[in-house]
Amino acid sequence: EIKGIAITILVLAFAVSFRGWGRGETVEMGYGLFNLFTAIIIVGSALLARHSAQRIGALAVGYRAEYKMWIIGVGLAAILAFVTRGFVWLLLAGDFIIHHLAGHRLGFMRYGLNYFGLGLIALLGPIASILMALFFRFLSEFSNAAWIHTAMLVNIGFALWNMLPIPPLDGSKVLFGSRLMYAFGASFVVIASILIYLKVSILVTLVSSLFLGGVGWLIYYISYEKDAWAGP
Repeated sequence: EIKGIAITILVLAFAVSFRGWGRGETVEMGYGLFNLFTAIIIVGSALLARHSAQRIGALAVGYRAEYKMWIIGVGLAAILAFVTRGFVWLLLAGDFIIHHLAGHRLGFMRYGLNYFGLGLIALLGPIASILMALFFRFLSEFSNAAWIHTAMLVNIGFALWNMLPIPPLDGSKVLFGSRLMYAFGASFVVIASILIYLKVSILVTLVSSLFLGGVGWLIYYISYEKDAWAGP
């Protein structure tokens, strides 16, 4: 697990710092290594924050979450960094494996895997990324440092990319757990990301994202899920 986390951080940090290896067309090793080190700290904190949230959520419902590197996603991130010269960050955080903690699961929850619970655990990852982005958005009120803006963008990227309903990303687990939960989660993450990027006030961002996430949930329910629950 630690090896997978380390490799993921290094590759994604390289992608984030790809354009920071010199000024103009000249490569400066010292300047590049400094930016790579900064990117490692930013990407590492973003990845660990989202995975920690999923670990805590898993323990709450009787599971232990273990990080699993997605080799294809990490490889694509590196390739895209070269192809786009670092202009596109493919921040795919990877997968997680659930281990059943039998001693912690009592009553009706002790039998088998609950896909709704798995979806909730997965959703905590993008939510944690949004909260981290909001934290750096708050710091940007006091400093115009480039690393703060980069950290905010990295966390937004983690939230958006990993809400895609593509296995093994978090979005696929949320969608399998509950389509309604995915409708709310995806709406919340997209709206929050846009408002954070536009530097709307934090309170307005939170309230608007939650409200519009609920609107997204309601629209999906009325347009599709209501009829699906009603049956043929």
